[in-house]
Amino acid sequence: MKPDPDYRPNLRLVSLDIETTAQGDLYSIALEGCGERQVYMLGPPNGDDSQVDFQLEYCESRTLLLKKLNDWFARHDPDALIGWNVVQFDLRVLHEHARRLGVPLKLGRGGEEMQWREHGNGNHYFASAAGRLIIDGIEALRSATWSFPRSAWKTSRKPCSARASPSTTLPAHGRNQPYVRRGQTGAGQVQPQGL
Repeated sequence: MKPDPDYRPNLRLVSLDIETTAQGDLYSIALEGCGERQVYMLGPPNGDDSQVDFQLEYCESRTLLLKKLNDWFARHDPDALIGWNVVQFDLRVLHEHARRLGVPLKLGRGGEEMQWREHGNGNHYFASAAGRLIIDGIEALRSATWSFPRSAWKTSRKPCSARASPSTTLPAHGRNQPYVRRGQTGAGQVQPQGL
């Protein structure tokens, strides 16, 4: 028996992103994938949402936010959950809220609860969901080619900068301004943050 070299499975992906207050209190969950763009937002409806290009649903409590997330996973059944820092931040915050509020985080197939464990030092976490891949962008980048001990700009730009083209230019977007200014090697030449 040989594998079919032309076979490519049609995987259903979902990208997860949450927003929190500065104190870590959850106030929104955004999902994009499986043909949908969905945002669950804490609080009463406010403003005109007729111009947004995603489905927006307001929830009266954090408990309801978590239940809506569980329902979304049960309804759309993605094969993989992806996101930037999705394990170390998004899933960690969701896990903490789920534990505190007594709402199981059912992100696995068949309504299975997400499994969670901490590394011995409490600074690194691992998540698994039955029947689904969980792909953290930072972890995937670290293991793809180079091994970066930290995801900080200063530690990850040096191995990459030697290989970057001298004419590499990137648009400067709001939060990256300090990195653009520090990373400039000439007029408009910058190294991208984290790569």
